[in-house]
Amino acid sequence: MNLMITGRHFEMKEELKQGIKNKIQRLRKYFNHIIDVHVIISREKERYISEIILSAKKIKRTAKEENNDLYYSLNKAIDKIESQLAHLKDKIKNKGGR
Repeated sequence: MNLMITGRHFEMKEELKQGIKNKIQRLRKYFNHIIDVHVIISREKERYISEIILSAKKIKRTAKEENNDLYYSLNKAIDKIESQLAHLKDKIKNKGGR
């Protein structure tokens, strides 16, 4: 899995990058064949925008969250993408069981 972390308009600390890497690793339990994950965190005035773009074989999913708190915004975006992957995994699992 190729992970890219981009910070726009602010400096990201190494602890934040390591925390993102750890949280993104839990997405592997839904799909083993994740190719790319791009995490973009940008700051506009007092708001933080977290966007996650996930690419896997034949799928592409995105999640975006905006909030005043950086960590809340990031956690909500990760939760959204995790929810999308769980839904997709259930959909594929149920389709194959017919």
